Amino acid sequence: MIPPRLRRIAADETGATAVEYAMLLAMLILVAIAGINALGGANNAFWQGNIDALAAAIFNANS
Repeated sequence: MIPPRLRRIAADETGATAVEYAMLLAMLILVAIAGINALGGANNAFWQGNIDALAAAIFNANS
């Protein structure tokens, strides 16, 4: 036999929406991290090429 107070607590759904939004946010964060990891190498090569070109331009301008 379950006490009435415990039955009320188990049936209460007031925090369910917050939990659902937290789970959705966690899933979105995981997808974002996976995307960053998948594209990280290409992104790093892109920015490294820009840095190298900028460094060469600055070096040649000062020579």
